[in-house]
Amino acid sequence: MDVPGSRYKVGTVKSTKGYTSFTFISSDLPFTGLSFYNGSVHNIGYKLSAEEAVQYTGESYLMALPGYDPSSYDPLILATAGETGGQWQVQDPISGRVWSRRFNPYNTDYFYPNTTTTKVVLVHVRDETIQISGRLTPYTLFSPLPVSALGTKYIISSCLLTNNMYRSTGYKAVLVIATHSKKVDVDIIFRLEGNVTYNGRTYSDGDTLSMRLDKYKTFSINSSSDMTRTIVNATETIAVYSGTYDMRHRVFATHEQLLPVKHYGSEYILAIQDSSYYRTSMGTLPYQLQVVTDHSDASIMFNNGSSVSVGKDGLYREQFGSFETFYFNTTRPAMVTLCTIGTYYHFVPDGLIVVPPVSLYSKQTTLQVQGIREIMTDKDNNNVQVQEMPALLSTVFSPPIKWTKVPGTRYKVGTLPSGQHITTIRSNFSFAVLGYGRFAIYNGGYNFRTYLDAEASTPDGINENTLNTGDSFQVTSTPDGIGNKLNTEGSLQADNPNNAALIVGIICGTVIVALLVAFMSYVFYIRKNTMPLKSVEAQGADAPSTSNIYTVPDSVAEGAADEATYTEITTNCTPLDVSIADSSAIYVNFEGGK
Repeated sequence: MDVPGSRYKVGTVKSTKGYTSFTFISSDLPFTGLSFYNGSVHNIGYKLSAEEAVQYTGESYLMALPGYDPSSYDPLILATAGETGGQWQVQDPISGRVWSRRFNPYNTDYFYPNTTTTKVVLVHVRDETIQISGRLTPYTLFSPLPVSALGTKYIISSCLLTNNMYRSTGYKAVLVIATHSKKVDVDIIFRLEGNVTYNGRTYSDGDTLSMRLDKYKTFSINSSSDMTRTIVNATETIAVYSGTYDMRHRVFATHEQLLPVKHYGSEYILAIQDSSYYRTSMGTLPYQLQVVTDHSDASIMFNNGSSVSVGKDGLYREQFGSFETFYFNTTRPAMVTLCTIGTYYHFVPDGLIVVPPVSLYSKQTTLQVQGIREIMTDKDNNNVQVQEMPALLSTVFSPPIKWTKVPGTRYKVGTLPSGQHITTIRSNFSFAVLGYGRFAIYNGGYNFRTYLDAEASTPDGINENTLNTGDSFQVTSTPDGIGNKLNTEGSLQADNPNNAALIVGIICGTVIVALLVAFMSYVFYIRKNTMPLKSVEAQGADAPSTSNIYTVPDSVAEGAADEATYTEITTNCTPLDVSIADSSAIYVNFEGGK
């Protein structure tokens, strides 16, 4: 209600009778409040001094909604933090509206986008300890990629039924593309068994759909046939999502944000630990591993000694049960997803998750999900700290971890029992998390920032990968990273031809310079001992300058110049192609407004 004769208004929040709850109020503009209950009155506190402007030094995220039946999803953005609490911001880039949020240590904050007015939102976090996750429906959780980690080339991995999985009908594969602060030209090169119709035109396998998207826009297209291996190319970085729509129940069964080609990896650990009654009693293998790459000569080597060729299609699929743990590496960069579909009929939701490659493992994660969690890390890692805070208690405790080594590898997997409200995992070694809950499967996120400036590749990952899985990574990269070569030692390797040449060049240069200095000293000594002693004053203006005594013969001078140039080249010739990520999202005004 407006307060007559003033610029103010009063809003009333009335609690349900007999119901007590914690209330959180935030606004872009200052406010105060009074509370009345059973004859008593309370205020909500004061702001005694002006707060400093918040510096959002963490990542920015682009979250998009599919342009497909808004009644079929209930989107939610979650922010979780550990012992330091958190502060984050959600922005509608079209309207400019900003919601600033703050939450307590070991707590979770939620934001519900308005699906009728908002299709794209930006999320900004105060620091790296805050983890953002997304949900399209109560059964689909995904780890969003920060804007700095988005790419310009993607290969789609869909989640549709195969002959070996539980059979049901009425599913559609949904592809979603979202832009941020720049206009983008996009080409979608279809890889289909059937057809796709868009804007009155039918596209089949090998056809290309080209379009131009404005900034902060989304594009969605669906297909009754599998869209796995479909390629998306863009002129600017974009976000790409893959989903599965259940026509029978009118709901999204899966939804996941995909990795761009530049973040594909070559080492993977897969740990499935799903005790769901329906999945374990179905009599079929409920999980499908999918490995996609744009290289026809890629091979996969498993830790049991077996190997398989991906083939000309660049796709490898295999079914697995509810309890599996294994390791594999690929000769070419690849993306790995884990899919389960067709179990919704048994009241167990489906799921699609990206399995993080070892190169994207992180050292901290916070989770607001229940279910069994699998922690994958180096077998020498003896410092994994897990803290859980139950939903209704203020105490923090550390649950036990059951560790199992992955045979034939340097890795191990730790199992956490069904989780509580907030779980924070930290370690000095990098690790990844895969979770299997009653309502969703999920991963624990990625670490892009540590390796972004050092990520190595050539366009579209053409070169063969050489990976070392030490804890420290030192990588270089070019756009859309295609052939990662990781050096984890932080020093020159003599067995590398380029490094060997560099070392030899430096040694030779040092020797030549030393000889040159010795020669110059000898010339100086001879000239000094053969010249007549005469003071500068006695020489007169026409006398030759004694500075000529330091002149080096032309041949030696040329050698010195050449050597100086050579020395400078060798000492500066350690190639480091830095991949500069698009950070244009930070140009948006985050100040808020009326």
